[in-house]
Amino acid sequence: MRAAALLKRAEQAQGKPALLIFDEMFSGTTPYEGVSCAYSVAQYIAQQPSVLSCIATHFMYLTQLARKYSSVENKCVRLEPVDASSVDIRRYMRTYVVHSGISDQHVALDMLEDEGVANSIISSAHEVLKNIEEHGLDPKKGSLQ
Repeated sequence: MRAAALLKRAEQAQGKPALLIFDEMFSGTTPYEGVSCAYSVAQYIAQQPSVLSCIATHFMYLTQLARKYSSVENKCVRLEPVDASSVDIRRYMRTYVVHSGISDQHVALDMLEDEGVANSIISSAHEVLKNIEEHGLDPKKGSLQ
């Protein structure tokens, strides 16, 4: 509903500049449907000459739009590793610096561990991740016990 409302506002601008900001659009639905809807909305926005948008997403599929449209740029915020000898128990520091490109960091499991989450949960998350990497997100193809 929020995406539809923002798109409607952009259309009502009738060619005047419009700024649309999306944070994790369609994250409240299934991953496949979420990616499909988010991609289609972002693609539509990319084709609108008077619309500037900022779309925060974990749907990596959307990053492909930068190859298709010169108006699309991929940006990311990275975490900086903290020196192991640091007194701080955390392995990463938030810098809040925007970089060009796509994030290649995979730090969520480390961060869970840094926050003291039970080892059984961390181990389970590693198992699930391995299963998803091998079989995709379709639960019928997975092999978790």
